[in-house]
Amino acid sequence: KGGGEKLSEKVKPYILVKNYNEVDTNYYINKQIIPAAMRVLKYFGITEHQLIKGEKQTSILEFFGGS
Repeated sequence: KGGGEKLSEKVKPYILVKNYNEVDTNYYINKQIIPAAMRVLKYFGITEHQLIKGEKQTSILEFFGGS
């Protein structure tokens, strides 16, 4: 888990993973989950910064102008 490895050094087929610690979760979150989530969340005015930092979540009532 570092910065300069090749992609082939960061990922491993799930069938070969014997221990959860072998999974580079930061890689999967930053390169796969966040980009996919942002394609949807941007339409609701949520920025990548808000998603990553866990800033205040708008309630459904606040989103539609309620209290």
